[in-house]
Order: sequence, then structure tokens, then C-alpha cells
Amino acid sequence: MEIKLSICIPTYNYGAYIGETLYSILSQVTDELEVIVLDGGSTDETSTVIANYQRNYPQLCYYKQDHRGGIDRDIDKLLNLAKGKYCWLFSADDIMAPHSIDIILGEISS
Repeated sequence: MEIKLSICIPTYNYGAYIGETLYSILSQVTDELEVIVLDGGSTDETSTVIANYQRNYPQLCYYKQDHRGGIDRDIDKLLNLAKGKYCWLFSADDIMAPHSIDIILGEISS
């Protein structure tokens, strides 16, 4: 199936928050989307938290850089990694409201 939407999340040392963020997104996941997390070289538990979600969600892609590139470079890299026709930039400490993905995909399809 074609990926219509890429949810792109830049992060750096947000291990305390990103689990809740991913849960709010991945609980709504469909085959029409991918979730891409680009880690700017975190030194906390970010990679462990994400690895736990990757076991159950193949739509979750994780890229960890060796060094900090800065938010502008990280976003540029995320957009280049995205396969979806549309990209949704999402913060690593935000919570996605229920049904948000269905609403966005409905708008994209109409």
C-alpha cells in the first residue's frame, strides 16, 4: 500500500517523553503511514524506548546520528527520509489527540 503520510519526529534527549508521544501516535497507526524518528545523538534512554516500540510497530523507523546536527538539519534529513506524499512534523514531547490520523488521512484522500 502507498504511504500517504509520514509523521516526522526530531528528538534529542527526550527519552522521558517520547514513549508517551509514540504511544499516542502508534495507537492510531494504519498501513497508509510511517513514523520516522531522527535522533540527534541522544545520550539518555531515547534509543531504548524507541526500540521497545519498534518490536511491535514496523511502521516506526528510527535513525540515530553520531553527533548533533541541529534542529534545522535534522528536519531537513527527516523530510528527505520520508516516503509519504505528505509530512507531518511532530514534536517529541507532544501527545496526538485521538482520531487525528483518521481525520488527516480523510482530508488527504478527499
